[in-house]
Amino acid sequence: MSNSLKFRGVVVLLCLLLSLFAMAPTLMRGSLPQWWLDTFGPIQLGLDLQGGMHLVLGVDVDKAVESRIDTILDQTENQLHEKDIIFKRLERRQGDRLVVLVYDDVEGAKVDALMTENYPSLEAETFTGAGGYIEKHFRLSDNEIENIKDYAVRQALETMRNRVDQFGVSEPTLQRQSGHRILIQLPGVKDPDRAIGLLGKTARLEFKLVAEDANLQEAIAGNLPEGTQLLYERNTNRSTGAVTEIPLLVIDKTVLTGDLL
Repeated sequence: MSNSLKFRGVVVLLCLLLSLFAMAPTLMRGSLPQWWLDTFGPIQLGLDLQGGMHLVLGVDVDKAVESRIDTILDQTENQLHEKDIIFKRLERRQGDRLVVLVYDDVEGAKVDALMTENYPSLEAETFTGAGGYIEKHFRLSDNEIENIKDYAVRQALETMRNRVDQFGVSEPTLQRQSGHRILIQLPGVKDPDRAIGLLGKTARLEFKLVAEDANLQEAIAGNLPEGTQLLYERNTNRSTGAVTEIPLLVIDKTVLTGDLL
């Protein structure tokens, strides 16, 4: 036998032995020392071999745009009052448009100056509304809208990664797809209801003020004051596991959102 064939035979034998060492934790995991398992570890079966869940979730990016306009609206209302600018009404229209109704061109010019200073990304238009009122329209630019949508998808993807960690899946797949969608594959997960409930839950951080002057007991009885909502703070006793809920009456208007932190 030539030296070349001997060398090839040794290489094949070494590859075979290495393959057996690598396969052993998968085939005989219970009878191997820990150092062996730590070095090689068992082969992680994918979704096609062990089953699991394949999900495609859509991100409501239009809601993210509306939320951004609502935040600007709340901030603008405070700024209009601080600058003593007289206006009839402030509202959101068509999802991505903020409208300020003023009585004359003088106040309209003040509104333009305020919005240009604080929100340069907004595109301005002026119309004459019903009753002779002047409507100042402000719309997010197309570039800003795309940035908001892109951020919403990236934020949702990060949230999904944190939630997937709770399942203890060794090799999950999370990928961003076209159309503002997220692909999630969870090999070995056998509880679809829990997975869908956890992954599909809306996540948004909002800060709201407590309605201290309102009557909490009447709100609990169903008589909610206008512009408020009833929420519950959940507390879990670490020793007993008992869960208690504390009612909180808060003002609808959001003071601050997590994307501004």
